[in-house]
Amino acid sequence: PWIFQIRNNGLDILPDKTRRCPVVDPDDSHLYKSIGCAVENVVQACAARGFDAKVIFEEERDRILVNVQKDDSKKRDTNLSDAILRRQCARNGYDGSSLRDDEIKALENTISGNEHVRIKMLLSKENKERCCEFVKQGDIYQFNDKGFRSELLSWLRFNAPQAIEKGDGLSSLCQGRPPLPGWLANLLVPVLMTGESQAKIDLANIKTSAGMVVFISEGNSKRAWVETGRAYERFALQATALEIRHAFLNQPIEVKSILPRFEEYLGLKKGEHAQLMIRIGHGQASPYSVRRPIESVLRND
Repeated sequence: PWIFQIRNNGLDILPDKTRRCPVVDPDDSHLYKSIGCAVENVVQACAARGFDAKVIFEEERDRILVNVQKDDSKKRDTNLSDAILRRQCARNGYDGSSLRDDEIKALENTISGNEHVRIKMLLSKENKERCCEFVKQGDIYQFNDKGFRSELLSWLRFNAPQAIEKGDGLSSLCQGRPPLPGWLANLLVPVLMTGESQAKIDLANIKTSAGMVVFISEGNSKRAWVETGRAYERFALQATALEIRHAFLNQPIEVKSILPRFEEYLGLKKGEHAQLMIRIGHGQASPYSVRRPIESVLRND
């Protein structure tokens, strides 16, 4: 949900609010986290190529400026940059193995020193079980909401031709589900798509994962959301470089009646807010989603 506006010595990244999801994301917080992901990808790609990228958030203009200049002294390891094209949300089950200590340290180091965002890693069996409870409650609440179901259906792509035509959305193939003709999917999916059935899938996937990771911000503003997105993207790129899979499970954060209990369980400090939750683990990569052509997100004026 972003637009890149190219200019001399840099670019601006703007929200594309025609692609917002007003039901699941009424305050646009996920939209701005997504913009943060795009910003971090630009920063990492620049650093790997010997460019220094300065990020400025112009909240009054609702855009992020990335000013770029050549500086070979700032050239960094390319591990994170190389992972950009491979990073994905793997919505399949994992192999159930634990993360090694060196993997945990490498992932934690991506957030080390961040003044705006921290993570809480929930790797014990007990914590996974508690997360299962919150996710199940969230699934049942969301799928009982007709608006949520309608919005979700509008982003589902039930077969390859549909995914290619739209160039976006959640592909059935990427979710491990068989492709269906559009007419059949429109008849069956609304009937079969229930909170209980989704919870069954999500809980099974959590049990195959090494654990959960929650991203926690200081404050709950557009700036905090962007910083959360940047922190998540660095974490996700490092996970990708380590061949560690991940997928979002944001239900306890998206359902506002569940969020206070979830944050209490996390033991957050005053002023802190849970922004994202993912499950992580070792496993096979998923098929990649179709993406829109670069021209569709570029603006030269």
